[in-house]
Amino acid sequence: MARKKRHTARADKGSEVVADRHRRTAELGGEPSDPPAADRSRRRPDKPGSLPIPSLAYVAAGAGSQDEAPLADAGAQGLWEDSAEAAGTGQSPSHAQRTSMSPQMRRFSNLQKILIVCIVFVAVLFVYAVRRVSSGHVTDLVPPRLASAPAAEVPPPLGRGLMPETEKPGPGREPGAPPLNRLPGGQRSELRRPGAVDSPEGSLSLTVAEAFYRQKDYSRAYAAYDQLRQAMAADEQDEPLEDFLTLKMAFCMKKAGNIQQANQLFKTLLQSPYPAIRALAAYHQIFVELENKQYWQARTRAYQTIALVETIDFYRDWALTLERDCHFLVAESLTRNVLSLCDADKDLPPQLWRHSRESNLRSRFGGVGSGEDLRPAIFDLDRQTAEALKKINSVNAYQVPDLGLREDQIYAKTSQDVEPFGYVKPYKEHFLLQIEYTGAGRAVAEPHDINTVKIGFIGPIMSTVSVATGGKSHEESLGIKMLQGARLAIEQANARGGYRKKNVPFEMVVTNDNGLWGSSGNEIIKMAYRDEVWAILGTIDGANSHIAIRVALKIEIPIMNSGDTDPTFIETNIPWVFRCIGDDRQQSYLLVDYIYRTLKLNRVGIIRASNRYGRFGVRKIDDGSRRMGHPIILEMAYNLGTTDFSLQLERLKAENLDAIVHWGDARDGAVILNQMRAMGMQQLYFACDRCVSDEFVQVAGPNAEGVICAYPWDPTSENPQLEQFHKDFRERFGQEPETYAGHAYDGMNMLIWAVQAAGLNRAKIRDILAYRAKPWKGVTGDIVLSACHDDVGEVYLAKRENGRWNFYSREDLKIPRGYIRPRDSNE
Repeated sequence: MARKKRHTARADKGSEVVADRHRRTAELGGEPSDPPAADRSRRRPDKPGSLPIPSLAYVAAGAGSQDEAPLADAGAQGLWEDSAEAAGTGQSPSHAQRTSMSPQMRRFSNLQKILIVCIVFVAVLFVYAVRRVSSGHVTDLVPPRLASAPAAEVPPPLGRGLMPETEKPGPGREPGAPPLNRLPGGQRSELRRPGAVDSPEGSLSLTVAEAFYRQKDYSRAYAAYDQLRQAMAADEQDEPLEDFLTLKMAFCMKKAGNIQQANQLFKTLLQSPYPAIRALAAYHQIFVELENKQYWQARTRAYQTIALVETIDFYRDWALTLERDCHFLVAESLTRNVLSLCDADKDLPPQLWRHSRESNLRSRFGGVGSGEDLRPAIFDLDRQTAEALKKINSVNAYQVPDLGLREDQIYAKTSQDVEPFGYVKPYKEHFLLQIEYTGAGRAVAEPHDINTVKIGFIGPIMSTVSVATGGKSHEESLGIKMLQGARLAIEQANARGGYRKKNVPFEMVVTNDNGLWGSSGNEIIKMAYRDEVWAILGTIDGANSHIAIRVALKIEIPIMNSGDTDPTFIETNIPWVFRCIGDDRQQSYLLVDYIYRTLKLNRVGIIRASNRYGRFGVRKIDDGSRRMGHPIILEMAYNLGTTDFSLQLERLKAENLDAIVHWGDARDGAVILNQMRAMGMQQLYFACDRCVSDEFVQVAGPNAEGVICAYPWDPTSENPQLEQFHKDFRERFGQEPETYAGHAYDGMNMLIWAVQAAGLNRAKIRDILAYRAKPWKGVTGDIVLSACHDDVGEVYLAKRENGRWNFYSREDLKIPRGYIRPRDSNE
């Protein structure tokens, strides 16, 4: 009761002071500055237009005893003192002033005051950051090196849609309507695609489309991007550019006001296999959701974009800029969501918030005449390879990724009439099922302290003498070309930024394959342990290659072969071995089919070098001829270095042959041909792929006319990548490339691609190559790897006609392959 009386007395005293204050104000002719005591608890003092928000004292009184309401007044003294000092008076308010203070101002504690100051400080920083962004201090979301490459010309219109046929109808679309890129009549929502886009440059290109976009002619820009996208070829190398064009189409829809259609395209691009495309699509979808006031979804999308950015390892400065911007958008989404809950976001100026800027990735996709590698250097994983990589990265040291094993129906496309054992089905057929690697190498962590990413090269580049090569070495000219092609691939990879995950260059460790027995294995060991290379390219000689790959099996390091055409090389069934050139088996099958099925010849003889290349090169010609009912009449060998072939040719001449097949080096083949013609031997002359060279033509002279050689590819094909390769090779080395340079270039690029995709882990590099589902688009054509990692792509016959080599495929020559089971039976 005493406490209650004290409180009552204090309240009465305060009322008297307030009444006295009102009297003085009235005497001076003014209006009372404070409302009656009964209203003070419901209004903020000295603030015109303030809303009647209940104070803490009023709420407490409503919830409990009315007598305890004045207790809230005592806590306001400190706040009033702080206010007086901030105003510069330096005076403490009287008790009457403190009692006349609204309970709204008396409810804050010291901790709450500190929090208020912090909130004001953060708000100032927020506004400052927005002003810096709007004034252009934040770099645009595009890698710094992607700013000025020339645009690609449009390839021949093949057309392929990006969006799935089973897409669910989005906003503004009727159920059952076709996807956005397949609307009838070329119509896309409110934007209508014209029949053709008028190009000021005479041909439609990305430059023209970008010009329309910069001019804010979004309808024509949309149509231009659409036509470019429809012209893409149907393979995975065009998928990144196709996704990029779809992204630009979404920008056009957004700029034209078709937010729903733009959002549909952004959602479709979230399924892209390329992390950078998905990150950009998710980033721009944030702004669509912010415009739709879907603040919580925008926050979630910003976090998803941050997660995607963390997977982008190229151009880290650009990726970090995008990541920082997404963190800002997370804060913006949360802020706008909180403000929207109390309708406090309506009167805020629009320039307070960040506005999106589309990224220009145009220069990343080089085209014909662009001067860049035509394969996209960033987005080069097809969907199947990306899924395989995800499984590979998900296992530990005690697990094997569940990727399934590839299995071929027929080994090396062998027709039944040239298969071993005649028409008897063997007990077991080898080399059809892929060999699996079950070791623990996938768990080895990627090193952190590296300055370069080393890839080994082994090939004959210096002259030696050995028994294995049949005396003095003779393949240096081939090995040097192979080294040049590999070096060009390394230099171009470094020009594109090197190894993206570490931003370090590639380095090629070069070693000579000197042909001494066992030395190849020693060189592999040095490169693997001393130089710490991640993969190896090489070599040419079959004997040395067999030694090298058996050492690689023990070391567990991938080896890509681009020069040894020995059929038995890949039949070792070593899971670490790959070959990117068509072997002598494939070339021999085509050659015997042409000889016996097309030309109807019967009596054929062979002259070959007495080394492994010559011995194993003609084995399939010998086997195929016998199995087709035309066994080889005579096979003659010669030692390397021989200049007089009269002994071998006299024996062949006596057999009255229809044709002669040579398997050896180019110079030897040309000398043999000249001596044949000098002896009056006019038989058809067939040779191996090494004879398709300038050296053979120079030595043989006019006799070279009409010669037919097996060849693993067509160097005259209309391939833009091949044209660019020839140009780059000439500029770099001052001479034309040939087959060993071209295949080494492709093989090294395949290794670089695998390293970029899998990271610095030898087992994963091996896995990426082994489980690549689609052909590699190389300068030598489509490289199709079989289940045992051998190139079983198309091979050709080269004919010397009218002073030049012309190349013909099996289809061009209309050569029947023969019955193949069980593939033909399923047709």
